[in-house]
Amino acid sequence: MGKYQKTKYPGIFKYVGSNGESYGIDYYAGGKKHREIIGSLLGEAQKKLSEKKNKKGPFLSMAVLKKKTFEDLAKEYEGKFKNDSYFQKTRKYYLATLKDHFGAMRLREIGTLELDTFKTQRKNTPTRYKRERSGIAVNRELETLSHMFNKAMEWGWMEVNPFTRFKESPFYKEENNRVRYLEEDESKRLFLTADIK
Repeated sequence: MGKYQKTKYPGIFKYVGSNGESYGIDYYAGGKKHREIIGSLLGEAQKKLSEKKNKKGPFLSMAVLKKKTFEDLAKEYEGKFKNDSYFQKTRKYYLATLKDHFGAMRLREIGTLELDTFKTQRKNTPTRYKRERSGIAVNRELETLSHMFNKAMEWGWMEVNPFTRFKESPFYKEENNRVRYLEEDESKRLFLTADIK
């Protein structure tokens, strides 16, 4: 069985097997990890890696991917959606909270434990009016975070969205218990329909 060895060139490895030495490339594309053996010349591997980088679609070498932080993702996300009306009305406010919590944490370090910790801390943090924070408010922040991770997968920055690793829903249960009273004309129509006198 052959042996893989690191080189000083990011995204390029050396494979030593029964047929001698070969060079290969490591990279992420389309949210998936890829490893290819190219040939016996380092230059061939470098050329192939360069071609992969210049292709359309998400691409990052594994060496670069391991260094990506939540701050990197937040910056890219904000840049992509800054002209989106929904982002301007809501998500940009949630993004500030998410950046405060996850900050310089590397994306590959964020798992279900970190998400649970954030969820609990936010629920236990009173609002600026010193009121209890609702589960619905926390859910909106979690939804934004999940959307960010989905985009990170599309861009080749993450292999999997950690939200998909929960066995049960990571969101707080939402119930619509709002009471609505009928207007006078609505009451009259209801009585007429029900033939109530």
